[in-house]
Amino acid sequence: MKNTASQQPKKRHYDTHEYYVIEISESAIHLNPEEIIRPLEVEFVEKVGELKDVYLVRASKQIVESGFDHPYYHSIQSRSTNRELKKRDSVIERYDFFKRSLHDRSVLQEVQKIDQSYYDQRRSLTAPLLSSRQAIKLMKSIDKQVLRKRHKRDIIYIPSKDGSTPIIKRDFDPPTIKRRQ
Repeated sequence: MKNTASQQPKKRHYDTHEYYVIEISESAIHLNPEEIIRPLEVEFVEKVGELKDVYLVRASKQIVESGFDHPYYHSIQSRSTNRELKKRDSVIERYDFFKRSLHDRSVLQEVQKIDQSYYDQRRSLTAPLLSSRQAIKLMKSIDKQVLRKRHKRDIIYIPSKDGSTPIIKRDFDPPTIKRRQ
């Protein structure tokens, strides 16, 4: 039997971090998810529930709001037309940049430079690392988690012509307790 403490989601800090859900290809389940998310420069938090290929990651709000600061990315963005000015998000921008490298050779060259500098810093590692391009290929999607206030529905009251308000019973309402009069 599984330990119930390990099934509880970790506490989230929405005031200091932004959270994202990343879905990884089923072919990558045997790989370490932390290596797959490395190009996004996010912190691995946990696996999402019982889903075998979905993971929760986070990044500091300061880093996220500063945007992805790569000169080549900015030149691509300035060439794009009809872009709305919106809040920057470094994680989504990095994901878009690396995804674009799958189809654009000029972006691919920039991604290879980023990978090379990363490998140069970690030369002592013996295990082969995934390139950013390989890692991005294994990611199906990324979704930013937005904190929302939950709204619960109340019992539905429908007024009648005689002034009384009968309660409409719904299938999912708990059974009522009959009181003695």
